[in-house]
Amino acid sequence: MSFLLLTYLFFTDFITPICLEYGSLLSEDHADIDAVMTGWGVYKFHPQTNRKLFPAVLQKATLKIRDENTCKQNLSKAGVRTGNSNPIESFLCAGGEDPDHHIYLGDSGGSLVILESVEADIPRYSTVGLASLSATAQNPRVTPISDFYTHVSFYLEWILDTIAENSGM
Repeated sequence: MSFLLLTYLFFTDFITPICLEYGSLLSEDHADIDAVMTGWGVYKFHPQTNRKLFPAVLQKATLKIRDENTCKQNLSKAGVRTGNSNPIESFLCAGGEDPDHHIYLGDSGGSLVILESVEADIPRYSTVGLASLSATAQNPRVTPISDFYTHVSFYLEWILDTIAENSGM
């Protein structure tokens, strides 16, 4: 399956390609690194109608990436089971300190990015996660726990194979 854009895509200061992790980044543990999450999700509710309000401007928040043990505990608290078909390595957890900064309805698929350099190269933003689930957003009365992201590097081989298949490489 391939996609064709109906119009030209022009890069600007706000529209740029994002890197996938590469080189030594692939073997790094990103625990305790600050990452930036962006999204267009609901950020508040109208006080009288309780209608969902979506932002007019892309929202962003800086979140700390959690270690694997904290991620396992939070997945368990959220009722997400890990195992052969859903390995812990396919998840990345971030945030949880601030109940106002988490994945909201409409943020799914948004990037969680880090700024790092590989072997003295210039620092670049790389997508490490894609917004998947927030137990805090589903039940704001619970103690905030980390949000859950699809760990992009876990699927890197599939991503590269899919690009190659669909680009005639």
